[in-house]
Amino acid sequence: MSRTSVNIDWVGIRSQLQDAIDALPPQCDQVKDFLSTLVKTKTQEPETVYKASQLELEQARALLDIEFDLDMEDYVWKLDKNIILDSSWDTSWEISAIRQIKLSRYYKIRDEALVRSIIDVLICGRLERLKDDKANNHLYVTTEVDIHTKARKPKAVDTSAHNTTVIKGRADWAIGYSLLKKSLSSKLIIIEAKREGGTSKGIAQLMCYLAGVQDTRAAEDKTNHQVFGILTDSAEFRFALLDESRRMFLSSVLEWRTDAHHIVTFIDHILEKAIESSPHTTPSRFRNAQLLNYSRHLRSSFDYGGDWSSAEPKPMVDVDDDSIIHLVDGDSVIVTINTSSDCMEV
Repeated sequence: MSRTSVNIDWVGIRSQLQDAIDALPPQCDQVKDFLSTLVKTKTQEPETVYKASQLELEQARALLDIEFDLDMEDYVWKLDKNIILDSSWDTSWEISAIRQIKLSRYYKIRDEALVRSIIDVLICGRLERLKDDKANNHLYVTTEVDIHTKARKPKAVDTSAHNTTVIKGRADWAIGYSLLKKSLSSKLIIIEAKREGGTSKGIAQLMCYLAGVQDTRAAEDKTNHQVFGILTDSAEFRFALLDESRRMFLSSVLEWRTDAHHIVTFIDHILEKAIESSPHTTPSRFRNAQLLNYSRHLRSSFDYGGDWSSAEPKPMVDVDDDSIIHLVDGDSVIVTINTSSDCMEV
């Protein structure tokens, strides 16, 4: 675990800055007044910084106050078995491309760079097949996205840590409805790639990134606070969900060589649910009733382990004909109906 304590002597720095400002020539009086005001008001609380990639799972869970236990069935996340049985395997270009890459004699040094190449192919291919042509907003992929979040329990790991404790890292991919990397509140899916054989070590890192996105979405008053995650080394895949109650669910390991159909179907449904939760303009009197039913809606595709699978979701909110998500020809697509000038984004 790497921890950095940032404790800067702001009193000393302010004194030095003020001396430098006072030494400016008389013709700079207006600038001097402005700079002096800035120096006097400048304060910064000392903080402790952790790197997401170096935290152990229990440390990340404690700092972020996330309910999760890797050894408990209660936190297992699954794709509904009926969906797997009903889905048909396809021979789309990305599946063929991945097969060729993995069979290539040059695919020997299976480092993180090669893993990323395979994931690029897989995600772009599945996004092309996403039925979102009638959506107001579409999903976009951004890479190398900086994510940081404040620990909810800053002293959970080290009682000497500062009251402000920050966890920082850089996610390999983020999928959302904005191309801007800094628009963290628009992100809905985080993907983290690891060197082959390293997926188990990436769970804590992925947890930190999901929490960072969720905290940003909550701070900006987004209706949906659920965030999806994918952890992979291209040979093994694990899927995660951080729900609005701060519970994290994680799938069992799925291997590409035996479970490719299952993996692709899982990805397709995560992408589908993500686009269904993206922001749309709808009359404000409905507050996007479908999104308020989003937790229940997710249960149409996914199973939650243990007690959560039998727990009653939030009561259904009546959905008006102006609601956003509709089934068209048996496929889930987005249809927006904006008939009122009194509208809002959610």
